[in-house]
Amino acid sequence: MRVFRFNQQLEAPDVNGSLNEVVEITDEQVILEYFDYWSKRMILAGCVNHISLEACIEDWIVVNWAWEVTDGRVKPPMSQKEYEKYGQDLRD
Repeated sequence: MRVFRFNQQLEAPDVNGSLNEVVEITDEQVILEYFDYWSKRMILAGCVNHISLEACIEDWIVVNWAWEVTDGRVKPPMSQKEYEKYGQDLRD
């Protein structure tokens, strides 16, 4: 079982003023929650030969900007505050 993390937007700021929270989800949960929707979209797009559980998980990771937790030391993608602080340097 693999575990992923992603930032989920909150409707209102939390006690720290953040509009995001980091959520964990397993590959099994991704399949249960996303595969039906995703596979129907793949059929409509004419990509029937590309339908697989692994392809679904990979697309879910991309769509949700998720990252896999492998050893507890995986750094998440840059936060909005970090981007605002360092983003210009990254574009140059």
